[in-house]
Amino acid sequence: MLRLGDRQDNLTIGTGVYYVKSTFDLSGNKDLSFLMNNIYFGFQKQISKKLYLMAGGMYFLNYQIFTGAIRIKAIIRYRIALNFELMPLGFNDPTTNKTEIPIAIPLISFRMLLGKD
Repeated sequence: MLRLGDRQDNLTIGTGVYYVKSTFDLSGNKDLSFLMNNIYFGFQKQISKKLYLMAGGMYFLNYQIFTGAIRIKAIIRYRIALNFELMPLGFNDPTTNKTEIPIAIPLISFRMLLGKD
């Protein structure tokens, strides 16, 4: 990953590989485990002392699927943050090679960095 900017305001781009092992068929090919190569991009903008606006997206090259999310990050204490996110959930239809986006999922996540500075 490559980050352009500082800790408060930045743009991030990168690539990676995800290994997925599922209990149900995600790809429509009756395969319960597969590798997904992706390209990631995102940005973060500080809008107040303890609030950040963030957005990001991933394009999965193997399946030609794009997904993204928009989130608000609230800093609770030093090294502790709470994220409120809205992420679309898309289903790939292998018969038409199209992705349909029927719903958006609200997510809440908590992050605490461990260790010493």
